[in-house]
Amino acid sequence: MQRRGWLDRTQWELVCSTKDINEYFRRLGALKNDGIEVRTETSPAGATHGGGSRITCHYQIYVEENSYHQAMEIL
Repeated sequence: MQRRGWLDRTQWELVCSTKDINEYFRRLGALKNDGIEVRTETSPAGATHGGGSRITCHYQIYVEENSYHQAMEIL
């Protein structure tokens, strides 16, 4: 999945998509520790089943197209 950069013409590739916040931060930290530039996106994923009031989120991590293979090796 390619995603256009926010302020530039850089192509961004999705490397992680999860609803688990611990997994999200573990992978985000691993990429940043290795110097990979990332962009993130968080969106609400709706209420939990059973009418609970807790709202879950969907976390996505993108890297520059030219860093995709390196990022996948790190993850």
